[in-house]
Amino acid sequence: MPKDKPRTGENVFISDTAVIYHDVEIGDNSRVFDFAVLREGTRIGKNTTIGNCVCIETDAKIGNHCSIISQCHITNNIVIEDYVFLGPNVTTVNTWKIGYKRPDIKAITEAPVIRRGTRVGGGATILPRVEIGEEALIAAGAVVTRNVGAREVWAGNPARCVGTVPEEEWLP
Repeated sequence: MPKDKPRTGENVFISDTAVIYHDVEIGDNSRVFDFAVLREGTRIGKNTTIGNCVCIETDAKIGNHCSIISQCHITNNIVIEDYVFLGPNVTTVNTWKIGYKRPDIKAITEAPVIRRGTRVGGGATILPRVEIGEEALIAAGAVVTRNVGAREVWAGNPARCVGTVPEEEWLP
């Protein structure tokens, strides 16, 4: 059975060293840089940048006007809404029960959701089943183990709320 070829919008840049699997969609004016890997079923909106060595697993949904900086790992089935920034080396995880190659112990997965306008500092880790609210700010190196409210600032390991995003930083 033939597989759908990747589909790209207008004015898309894809590095010669990027690996794009079948059934991937990339929106207008987006850019995919060196050694990025976009697995099957990935959807990327318009005006989005995927940095060097980013790995995006299957069926990821990434919105418009996002920046995913170098060496991030984006887990399968994740939802990343518009205007999200992920600093270098951000890791997202979707497995909250690790399975074995035994029929009686099955893996259980549920990807995080990152809402509109969220900013995540370099080296942060976002664990499974976590929802990060709109315009939240996650500090560099934070390990997010539970839901984050809209416009909250979280830091630490495990991350905790340490403040709120100043109004002058809110999206229009």
